[in-house]
Amino acid sequence: MPSLGSDKVRAALMRKLGREEEADHADIRYVVYDAAGRTLCYTRLSHGGKHDLAAPRVAAMARQLCLNTSEFVQLVRCMLSGEAAREIITGSTDV
Repeated sequence: MPSLGSDKVRAALMRKLGREEEADHADIRYVVYDAAGRTLCYTRLSHGGKHDLAAPRVAAMARQLCLNTSEFVQLVRCMLSGEAAREIITGSTDV
């Protein structure tokens, strides 16, 4: 399983999936909403400086976003679009 840089994960989540919200003093929450504004899923990432996310953390974030690890890695590495990820998350094309 791959490790990913926190800076790349942070940028991909903001650009492709949702908005960044303050979770608490240590974490930022990335929330994915449907067209009606309902929360579909979310994940968290710590505020700290750039660091590598180990494979277990990458897998956990993928699960939280209803993606498999491979899809999450593709999302971060720009091989999967935000629209395609939303379709996977919702199980439909009506996002």
